[in-house]
Amino acid sequence: MSKNEFLLELKHRLQKLPLEEQEQALVYYEEYLNEAGPENETRVLQEIGSPAAVAAGIIGEHVVQASGNSEKKTRFSAVIFLAVCAAPLTLPLAIGMLALVISLCAVFFSLGIAAAALPIAGVVSVGTGLFIGFGSVGSGIFYVGYGLLLCAIGIPCAQGIWRLSQTTWQRLQLFLGRTLMRKGGKGK
Repeated sequence: MSKNEFLLELKHRLQKLPLEEQEQALVYYEEYLNEAGPENETRVLQEIGSPAAVAAGIIGEHVVQASGNSEKKTRFSAVIFLAVCAAPLTLPLAIGMLALVISLCAVFFSLGIAAAALPIAGVVSVGTGLFIGFGSVGSGIFYVGYGLLLCAIGIPCAQGIWRLSQTTWQRLQLFLGRTLMRKGGKGK
């Protein structure tokens, strides 16, 4: 078999491949045979094997490469499919988590306002008691005592609520961070 016969038969057997891959294979074997020279052509053709065997090897490599690409596409499609299927479950859960965070913020904001209002009301009551004390000593003492009591209760309450809100916020951040990292880690 001559070099030209080999290349013609190889070209015929590679017709199933894309045109670019056919040309790459034919150029490779033509250059390989040209480098061997006419004196070594018969020996090199025997080493290479029949055009059918060479074509089968090239087609086999193409199939392996194509299956690797389709496996990646299949994985990506599976992830998309699972995301779409899980959306009816995860979307309400995410909305629920967001509502929980917003409600916790509202509760701590309200407690903070209430805790700050106690000492403010106490100071106002003391001032009122001092003002009223000029007219009615008993009422003035009552308002001063009531104001001091509000300050005595309000200041520790404000500090406690501030600490509680800080601790809750840190734990919520930690929980959400771990949850999101766990979900993100599984996808990799």
